[in-house]
Amino acid sequence: TPLHIAAIKGKKEIAELLLSHGANVNAFDSLNRTPLHNAAIKGKKEIAELLLSHGANINQFDPSKSTPLHIAAIKGKKRLLNCFYHIGQMSTHLIL
Repeated sequence: TPLHIAAIKGKKEIAELLLSHGANVNAFDSLNRTPLHNAAIKGKKEIAELLLSHGANINQFDPSKSTPLHIAAIKGKKRLLNCFYHIGQMSTHLIL
């Protein structure tokens, strides 16, 4: 979806516009990932914060059973992990 692309590219203004016009923050792309998964893959902290503030599900699994939190940890995205922690969205149990 356009929101997935905005998340990958780190285009916060476009993501804000899409969300303000009703874009589904938890929509799946062709790889069954959400925009938050894509933000985690690319380490886009500001996009992740925006998506979370609009109700993105940090506990959503992709086909490989990874959540955005798992992806951020595996890829060593420390700023993003810190963001997830401070927002209080971290799951207390991880499936690794």
